[in-house]
Amino acid sequence: MNDERFVGGDTLTINWAGAEPDALREKMEILLAIRLPNGDRYEFPAHATPVNVYRNILSRYFGADLPPLEERNFVFASEAEPWRFVEVTDILRAPHGSVPSAARNAGIR
Repeated sequence: MNDERFVGGDTLTINWAGAEPDALREKMEILLAIRLPNGDRYEFPAHATPVNVYRNILSRYFGADLPPLEERNFVFASEAEPWRFVEVTDILRAPHGSVPSAARNAGIR
């Protein structure tokens, strides 16, 4: 599809705010490969988001004063409202097969 509306975005119409927890986990997974100077190793926390990985590296190697931010995950509410976000952090951290009560109350399965 050569339509610039789809560059960098989902080409499927999926309601991520109402997606199943396993689908959300799959959407949020990323491949992050980092090669650090001198063969240093960086142990990622279990729920690390890229924003804090980069903040840690910039602080550690470049002296930036960047304390970590709260680890949170969001999806957009709908394609009609891409500026409105729904937090899905608790859903992503819940054990597989369970859904936190806040998500159930918000209508997220």
